[in-house]
Amino acid sequence: MALSRRKLFASLAAADLPAADLPAATALRANFWLPVDGQMVDWLKLRPGQAVLDAGCGQGDQLLHIARRLGRPGAVGLDRSKEALQVARLRAGKEGLSPWVRLENGDLYAAPFADASFDLIWTSHVLHGVPDIDGAVGKLVQLLKPGGRLVVRENRVPQTLLPRDIGGVAPGLEARLQGAFEQWFLADRLRRGRYPGGWLEALAKAGLRDSGAKSFLYERTAPFSVSEQQYLSGWLKRYAAYEPVTQEDAAYVAKLLDPRSKDWLFARRDLHFVSVSSVYFGVKP
Repeated sequence: MALSRRKLFASLAAADLPAADLPAATALRANFWLPVDGQMVDWLKLRPGQAVLDAGCGQGDQLLHIARRLGRPGAVGLDRSKEALQVARLRAGKEGLSPWVRLENGDLYAAPFADASFDLIWTSHVLHGVPDIDGAVGKLVQLLKPGGRLVVRENRVPQTLLPRDIGGVAPGLEARLQGAFEQWFLADRLRRGRYPGGWLEALAKAGLRDSGAKSFLYERTAPFSVSEQQYLSGWLKRYAAYEPVTQEDAAYVAKLLDPRSKDWLFARRDLHFVSVSSVYFGVKP
């Protein structure tokens, strides 16, 4: 079964961990992305007293940031996965945020909320994977109060880590890995139905005004901590598993990720991880 991109990203940190250690894998992922997640939520300029929905909150990575910024009840998370919500609930309890967070299990198209319930709706790496994007955006707009904001986070620029010529195989290894992922991603979207438009078009069709986009740069350079190495190892391993990747490239990625190999990736000093997270936003009249 094809993974949505959000499920794919959520699984990367767990690639080298047994299923029983899911909370540890969650911490690995959340800690890696903590700086940029916090930066994006800060940019929302939330105010105490606002009602904010994280639609497709997963295990709560941004939801918990939202709860901290509000500083009182008002953060609501919605997700179809009861297992993900259980992890979010555990995390909220450990961080003392349980009184400020409400978690609901449900489907985006039949969200258990009254119309005009929220001042802001945030959704991250969710809408690309739904079969009816216009319907999903329209439903979220219904849940907004007049003057409320919808903020959609969807990646636009590929993440990168490796030099263009890393040695060991033909130059362009990372470009080939990214190309294999893009083939999978486009095929996955085709199975759900084409959407010949961009996110700003989807917001405009839903009647939002003052639409725009904002991108956040996140970068790390070598040397990487042990936890960063674990996260990035899972990320590369997953990319190398897509079928268009050749056996030669997949075998070399395995060497790069083996600390016993002379080619071990994290012994290098030229690694530069770059990620650009883009958000698209609009206001309900």
